[in-house]
Amino acid sequence: MHILLIHQVFACPDEPGSTRHYELAQRLLKEGNYFTAVASNINYGTDQPFLCRRGLVVEYESGGIRVMRAYTYPSLRRSFGWRVVAFLSFMCTSFFAGLRAGPVDLVMAPRPLFSRPCRPGW
Repeated sequence: MHILLIHQVFACPDEPGSTRHYELAQRLLKEGNYFTAVASNINYGTDQPFLCRRGLVVEYESGGIRVMRAYTYPSLRRSFGWRVVAFLSFMCTSFFAGLRAGPVDLVMAPRPLFSRPCRPGW
């Protein structure tokens, strides 16, 4: 089965950030699946690009996982408006990266924790 993960903050073990999705991908690979991750080219902890290579989508392999870094406008720490620009740029470029991933059987897109209602009963 080919699984596609679309998540802005995907990090490999040699990169700063949480590696929970990488570890999930490793487990799925051991079960015989094929895994592709579409992620941002900007690290959200450091605001630095992951790779020095330029391009709308930069592709490489890490531990058997196909990682596609989609361009994201580097403006996360400026203001709310600029953060929206960064998210919209990732939305557009990750769409095209997902098309380049080829045929997939399952698409995963984790929901951020802060998107849940703040009060019970909402």
